[in-house]
Amino acid sequence: MDQKGFANTVAVISVFVVITGAVGYFIFFQKQKTTPAPIQDERESYGFAYEQNRLIQDEARAKKDETICEKMQDRYQDVSLDINQATCYIELAKLKKDTSICGKIYLGNWRREDCLSQLAVLTMDESLCNNLEARWGCLSEVASVKKEKSICQRIEDKAWRD
Repeated sequence: MDQKGFANTVAVISVFVVITGAVGYFIFFQKQKTTPAPIQDERESYGFAYEQNRLIQDEARAKKDETICEKMQDRYQDVSLDINQATCYIELAKLKKDTSICGKIYLGNWRREDCLSQLAVLTMDESLCNNLEARWGCLSEVASVKKEKSICQRIEDKAWRD
């Protein structure tokens, strides 16, 4: 190989090494300038609203104060707020054994009745079942808890009585 050919080969290899080094430098050592993905505000997420409502319910239970249930919020304007509030009120009604708290439930009659039925079973007071649409089920549960078959005699629906 003559000197001119050797010099060309060295020049080509040198250019290749410099270009490869420059490319490698930019790939491995330069921070890439990218636009960061938008960060979702966690307060907008459903999980955050659920967690907030759970904390409010815990606070209401700890303080035995059903008015705290009114702090619950629903950013999505669906029935979950009513369900969460109803659950909060039912827990407080049972904790305080107070039927008036059941009257604060706005999510339909069935949730208020569920509240009163649960209180009837908890307190073993069958009189709380008397004005319920589902009184037969309520009376049946109270009779079972109290182990008093005589309560079952007041159940008109044979399926619930037996």
